[in-house]
Amino acid sequence: MGLIVYPVNGDINSLYFFQNVFLEKNGTKLIQSPNQDYSDVQKAPNLINQKSHKMPVFVLGGYGGRFDQTIGVLNASLWCEKLDVFISFFNEFSI
Repeated sequence: MGLIVYPVNGDINSLYFFQNVFLEKNGTKLIQSPNQDYSDVQKAPNLINQKSHKMPVFVLGGYGGRFDQTIGVLNASLWCEKLDVFISFFNEFSI
């Protein structure tokens, strides 16, 4: 697709080493957030909320698999609404 995202925020444990190298080589900032009190999808609006300008959150995947992960992603959308952060979800059928 040729899409480079900035930043990638989360515990980064699901990325393979070659993905980390590719992203960093292409200018993506990887922000390690090991806090397990929040899901990776909740960590993004938390980070954005600390900034002076609001950026949208685009979630690629994250739902349609395990039920608990899907509920967590839906919960994150409510989290974003509370923080006044725009969030949009995409999967392989909507891109």
